[in-house]
Amino acid sequence: MHFSVEELNEFRRRIAVVMDPSEVDAELAHTYADFAYRFPFEGHEPGTAPRSAVDEAFGAEAVAASAGDELREAGFGQALDQADLVKIGEASFSQDADPEPGHPYRFVAEVDCSPHYELTSYDPVVVRLPAMGTNAAMAPALQKMRENEALHVLQQRLIGEIPEVMADTKEQLQLQEIYAKASAQNMPFENYLIQQRIDPNVFRKELEEQAVEMVRRDLALDAWARHIGVEVTDKMVAANFARSGVAHPALEEARWRANGRIAELRQAIRRAGAMRDIMQTLVIETI
Repeated sequence: MHFSVEELNEFRRRIAVVMDPSEVDAELAHTYADFAYRFPFEGHEPGTAPRSAVDEAFGAEAVAASAGDELREAGFGQALDQADLVKIGEASFSQDADPEPGHPYRFVAEVDCSPHYELTSYDPVVVRLPAMGTNAAMAPALQKMRENEALHVLQQRLIGEIPEVMADTKEQLQLQEIYAKASAQNMPFENYLIQQRIDPNVFRKELEEQAVEMVRRDLALDAWARHIGVEVTDKMVAANFARSGVAHPALEEARWRANGRIAELRQAIRRAGAMRDIMQTLVIETI
């Protein structure tokens, strides 16, 4: 497989992918075998029906279309991984024809991706906080307060307006989390908001504002990470899966790569590295 990436605007990308004939043949063989196992064919044991029987039952076009779906998903995921692109929302696909044996398969995907912005300054972040003493019990809360204040200052340095699609996506994720919490307590959504001391009349407006600020913080951390040159190796990625607690880390990593999600993990690791650097150089002015 090989691919090319074209920038349509600050966050929209067109990715043209060509799957090699060997990849096409392998996927067609896999699709025929899958059809033979999943569906009954008179006179044949499960998984033993020849291609001619599958074609007669469903049509060669149906098999090719199904194989094309799998090739697009795999090729798109690999392209995102290799290009280190983090997608936002769903992609739209187009192709000239369904895959054919012994021929390359071409398709084009258009997708919104996390953009690269810059900051007005990369000088150490300065925050103003009240004196909190040295009580050890307060240390975690104090650290969290410092981090929040540092991020608030940092996001104000971001140059440019954020893409609306990013704010909408973040808002929907927040909304889903709140709905899930209300559902877990078997509580009507509005009652849950009241319990959490959230005014239902201004809830959506506040949610929109929070989503915008969260996206600005994320993009500011991305800019900082690029500025200081945070690198993410495959070894670091593998170690992250090993620490995650999943039963089979290598298998989970392979799934993420197949789905084009490794770039998301790299992004999260870079942001964590940027945050550590910011906190190490943080300047605190006591008020």
